[in-house]
Amino acid sequence: MRHRDGRQRLPLPAGIGRHRFVDDVTPSELRAATRLSREEAREGRAPAASVRAGA
Repeated sequence: MRHRDGRQRLPLPAGIGRHRFVDDVTPSELRAATRLSREEAREGRAPAASVRAGA
């Protein structure tokens, strides 16, 4: 997935009212984040601020 100038510029939540833009998310990372978000929603937990290592 690419956007303007060949960069993703994908916004990710980084806490309540905060976000971070990233440019290097792989399809497998997107699938893992979607899976985690769905699991947390089913369990009634707040979404994780980040699922990426080191973020």
